[in-house]
Amino acid sequence: MKTLLFFLCAISIMTGCSTKTDRTAEISEVEEAPATPLNHVSFKVNDESFEFPDTLEAGWTEMTLENTGQAVHVGQLIRLEEGRSLNEFLEEYRKAWETNGPRPEWAPRLGGPSSVMPGGKIGTIIQNLRPGHYIYMDIMYSGESLGVFNGMYKDFVVTGEAGTSEQAPEADVELILGDYFYAFQDTLYLGTNYIRLENQGDQPHETSIFKVYDDTTIDDVIAWMENPSLEGVVDLSSYSGIGAIASGEEAYLKMYLRKGKYALVCYVTAPDGRPHMAHGIYQIVEVF
Repeated sequence: MKTLLFFLCAISIMTGCSTKTDRTAEISEVEEAPATPLNHVSFKVNDESFEFPDTLEAGWTEMTLENTGQAVHVGQLIRLEEGRSLNEFLEEYRKAWETNGPRPEWAPRLGGPSSVMPGGKIGTIIQNLRPGHYIYMDIMYSGESLGVFNGMYKDFVVTGEAGTSEQAPEADVELILGDYFYAFQDTLYLGTNYIRLENQGDQPHETSIFKVYDDTTIDDVIAWMENPSLEGVVDLSSYSGIGAIASGEEAYLKMYLRKGKYALVCYVTAPDGRPHMAHGIYQIVEVF
């Protein structure tokens, strides 16, 4: 995950710059909502804090994060096991970060909007919130530590009854996450895609999706990850993602896709300390 944080920190100052005209194209759309009634929550992040409610209703929930700051923000939703506290989590998470050790198993990662670009861009995900004590935190690297260690987090309580599988929204595309692979069950298409992600691996997995130029190869993407100042590789005007989800979990990413190529990558840290991308969890797909 540190790889993701370092390179997103670098591209924060680059967002909005353009070397090709199609990066400035903004496309409006009329979309249809999922057939299943959803709870809706919209919240904001700037470079100092979250605006987030103290309580949410359980069930299938569409969560939309608007980034009003000047930096990229990388969100992660976790749920604490009963009896665990916010302070206990922050202490254990800091220890894990500093030692590159395992994250607390009693705080499973459950998605949330992630990799949201600055300047009013939004990220939207849908997931089934179960009752409990949650934390939504910013794990963007800033200065010498993560946003969460500088107060960029909000804990909240979910009450009520969780949704059922029968109430799950209908997906346009299925994406299976595994150790170590991506597997699409359908084809991405022009317009708003509801992408259902299911983690069938043993490790947590996340997905960032961003547009790349038509002549870009996966080797170009890897080179850009190592040096985000490279031009002509990534179109930062179309970039979104979903935070890591634990084994057996599912979530939906809602994203508008334009015609062209997109890269998908997973930056979660593997047990050997390398990002999952280094183990082959990456892919380039084309939208027609």
